[in-house]
Amino acid sequence: MVRVRVALAVWDDGYRCGGSRERCLKSVGQVPARAGGRWEPAEADTPPGRWQQRWRTPAGEAVDVLTEPPIYPNRTDDNVQADRLAEGEAEFSTATLGKGAGISLAGRGLGSALTALQEILLARLLGSQSYGVYSLGTAFLQILLIPATLGLNQGVIRFGAPTWRTEPPRFREVLLKSIGFSAASASAIGLVLFLLAPWLGGAFFGKPALVPVLRVIALCIPLAALLRVAAAATRVSLRMKYSVLSEDVLQPLVFVLAFLLLYAAGYRLGGALAALLLSFGLGLSLAAAFVIRLYRPQLAAPRGAFPARALLAFSLVTAANAAVTLLISRVDRLVVGYFLPAGDVGIYQAASQVAIVFTMIVGAFNVVLAPMVPDLYHRGQFDRLEELYRVGARWAIYVSLPVFISVVILRTELLGIVFGEEYMRGAAPMVILSLGQMVNVATGGVGFLMMMTGRQQKLLTISAVVLVGNLILSIALTPRFGLVGAATATALTVSALFAWAILDVRKAYRIWPYDRRLVKGAIAGIAAALVIGVASRVWAVSSVWHLLVVGALAVAAFGGALLLLGLEQEDRVFAGQIAERLLPGRSPRDQR
Repeated sequence: MVRVRVALAVWDDGYRCGGSRERCLKSVGQVPARAGGRWEPAEADTPPGRWQQRWRTPAGEAVDVLTEPPIYPNRTDDNVQADRLAEGEAEFSTATLGKGAGISLAGRGLGSALTALQEILLARLLGSQSYGVYSLGTAFLQILLIPATLGLNQGVIRFGAPTWRTEPPRFREVLLKSIGFSAASASAIGLVLFLLAPWLGGAFFGKPALVPVLRVIALCIPLAALLRVAAAATRVSLRMKYSVLSEDVLQPLVFVLAFLLLYAAGYRLGGALAALLLSFGLGLSLAAAFVIRLYRPQLAAPRGAFPARALLAFSLVTAANAAVTLLISRVDRLVVGYFLPAGDVGIYQAASQVAIVFTMIVGAFNVVLAPMVPDLYHRGQFDRLEELYRVGARWAIYVSLPVFISVVILRTELLGIVFGEEYMRGAAPMVILSLGQMVNVATGGVGFLMMMTGRQQKLLTISAVVLVGNLILSIALTPRFGLVGAATATALTVSALFAWAILDVRKAYRIWPYDRRLVKGAIAGIAAALVIGVASRVWAVSSVWHLLVVGALAVAAFGGALLLLGLEQEDRVFAGQIAERLLPGRSPRDQR
């Protein structure tokens, strides 16, 4: 007879055994795949605080399974399972998604406004030439951040979410290894970029002004990578406000204030680069303070065991997925920078900033879903997973649609008023890029869903194929059609990526985010389009205040139409939780 301590066995993905006892046994090599057998009560004595059962194989061999229940203070073994289920019901519900999305939307809305203000100031104060050079540098930053973090911003969520409450030593290892590995990787990548800056700026792009920009970007990479991982770690607790404050609010706020001060002192492009470096440093400091505050007991726990191989195996594939996905939406800037003048890069960057708003909206829902998905998946609660995915996708569409309609109808006025007349040539690329991102919004958090349910390899394959298509289209269309060609290549490939991904999820899990309730959103969208179309014809839109008023009318028309058509019960719960988070004083309950 063989005694197996199931709690010490680890699946290939790094999770402790739990739930499926057959899978636990297979993971330690005691029960071959598809082997027959049966469960029966164990006769051996069972240590206090543990459960024991016996697996009888077809050959008659008995395997005692000694399990360790999760660590719950002041709980007996009899009710620990019930408590675990009750917590799951409470934490992975539409209400929880609404609460988290309310904080995330508010924070990301403020962060988006600050980021937009940052880009507007840069575009207007630096001019299209210097703004174009700066944009090329930040494109390198966004792309290199993916390998710099090694995907550990997702890995810390994937393996931290199931362990932060129940297994402090293991969570401590996940957290510290995530931070340590990303720090080493980011430092190495920053050093390589610093050394290659003269060749990249001078020989490859033919823009000598890019060299000092790339060197400052190299210094920013370690700070930005650690900020991303630390902010992600705070989301494991499902308290979204900490990552929102450090990553979405403080970093762009510090940049705006520092840049304005340095610009007033006479520093233009150099002032922007110094402000960028300072903003990442202060953002990282705040995120680190939040991590210590949230996880002080876990950090004080004794050293645990967690396989670095499992953490890196997941995170590296995730990083490859993220890198390929980001390249699909960012490689256009590099192609534009290679084929077209720096001024065109600045115009294209301004146009793309509007499209980025849609990725921020869907991202606000994704950061809330991310910690929920792996736990629900490993519990086998696919019905609840589909419900949350469907609600998140539907509300991402609801939030994005009035914005998209406003962008399409007021495309020229928007760029002219916000960025300046020299950027109005970017109106058509802006609409094309926004259309591609609306496909992203419409598929919800499908990328997160695939990564957190073990289909990251499939997502990587899809993304790689689409990236090759993006490169081919961008190189073929940009020299011939300029900015419109680059935008078309990106929009087509972004749409293909997310359409393919959602079809794969449907085939694998029979999860589908669409149903008849989206018809109400379509009708509300038509109402918003009519209102904004009439308003823009009756009233000449010529200032920022005019844009805000017309945009508010579009939102009011869309929301009013939805209310008239009637919200479903889950939508009312979701909207109520968002309102509770967005409207101070609405509820006396403490925010998480």
